[in-house]
Amino acid sequence: MFVLAGCDGLAQVSPSGVHDLRVLALTTATPEVRPGRLIRIEAAIMDPLPVTQPVVRWRVCDESEIPDPRACAAADGGIDLGFGPGVEVPAWAVSATRSLVVLAAVCRGAPAEFDTSLGHFACAGGAPAAEAFRRLVVHAKGKLNRPPEIERWELVRGALVVRPEASGEFVLPRCDRTPCGAWTVRVVPNDRASEVTAGVPEALVASFYATAGTIDPPRDAAAPGEVRPMTSRWIVADGLGSPQVGVVLRDQRGGESVRIGRVAWR
Repeated sequence: MFVLAGCDGLAQVSPSGVHDLRVLALTTATPEVRPGRLIRIEAAIMDPLPVTQPVVRWRVCDESEIPDPRACAAADGGIDLGFGPGVEVPAWAVSATRSLVVLAAVCRGAPAEFDTSLGHFACAGGAPAAEAFRRLVVHAKGKLNRPPEIERWELVRGALVVRPEASGEFVLPRCDRTPCGAWTVRVVPNDRASEVTAGVPEALVASFYATAGTIDPPRDAAAPGEVRPMTSRWIVADGLGSPQVGVVLRDQRGGESVRIGRVAWR
């Protein structure tokens, strides 16, 4: 998955710091698809402001008809797929001769509209939408890649271990002493997370994100074929606001699995 303006295209102090609406990933049951098969894509979004609901606008293009995947927003041959947190790419759009680009444009509270001066989608008031795209590769034969599965994710401080659900709100206790120290954010892939294709094992990479505090390191990379817990340190002021923290596990072949949670302090 690749990210455009409004996401990684913005200058940030750290790639893990999420200071505005941001699309972390566009996830699928498989990043590769058989000809004529319908496939669903979901947008994984982080937003420091929990007040308004993000609205996702979707578009699909034939990659052979555009000079660059980022051009899908303005392409004459692009097809609008509608709105919502996820979308189904219709089976008729998936043929053996195609590789597709699926574009998501995200705004708070209202749909993005195409801005001819920008050549991309914009939100109300003219600010660029958070845009992200991913490729869908069509394979008529052979094994289809699947996303690396996550066994669990957890936040650890000393003897305390908190294991959130895959998404949604979860509770962290306020620290009763000073200094509080960091939380360790840990994602545990399952044993089948690294696949082998043509004798070459996948290399897993976990990218960590937060809307407050600092994450260090922003990524943890495993060796090819290595499946192990992957971690980062999150330093955040206990009890302040309702920050989000998340992780994207990638297999370097288009497969992505995501965990995002919003903290409620107790």
